[in-house]
Amino acid sequence: MLANIIIPAAGVVLHDGADLGAETDYVFMDVIDAIFPAWFQAIVYAGVFAAVMSSVSGMLLSIGSAVSYDLIETLRPNTDSKKVKAISKWAIVIFGAISAILALNPPALLTILYSSAMGVLASGLAAPLVLGLWWKRMNKYGALASLIGGAGLWVGLFLWSDLPSLAPSAFAIPVSWILAVVVSLLTPPSSDEELRRVTIAHERMLSDEEK
Repeated sequence: MLANIIIPAAGVVLHDGADLGAETDYVFMDVIDAIFPAWFQAIVYAGVFAAVMSSVSGMLLSIGSAVSYDLIETLRPNTDSKKVKAISKWAIVIFGAISAILALNPPALLTILYSSAMGVLASGLAAPLVLGLWWKRMNKYGALASLIGGAGLWVGLFLWSDLPSLAPSAFAIPVSWILAVVVSLLTPPSSDEELRRVTIAHERMLSDEEK
């Protein structure tokens, strides 16, 4: 967060206080070019590319898993595991190609767009994911309340408040966790059958990964 303040401030100084507009995404590179020697710039650029590639690969893997395990196995639970893996691979290829095409003409303020998406995901899914894995008292009502309340609050603050573009996360994420815990405690716990199915699903995924 400190770097998010220092780098833009340095960029504004380098540009004589001008409104950067669509050039905001390049401020980091401008600052690095103006301050550090060439050898350090090369290290920074390598780090940027590594961060981009790891983020993109992780997201594509998540998309493949969502399409194959969450969608296909929900609609057709008896689908062969080899076919599910093949669907996951094709989903990665297709969405990767779409992303590459869209990247040829990226929107302005790409950093804000990406950070906003991460803010919504963290506000809506972090609490249900962590508590769903490690807290047996967590149930579907708490997860749903956390998802709708956290993500909804983030979007509402982003659209209709005067907060800075990334500030809604500071309010939405705590609210999401509170809703998950409070609603789960106020509603019936998950049944033994539901807990058993979750355990089986986890064991099945681990077994498929080992294969």
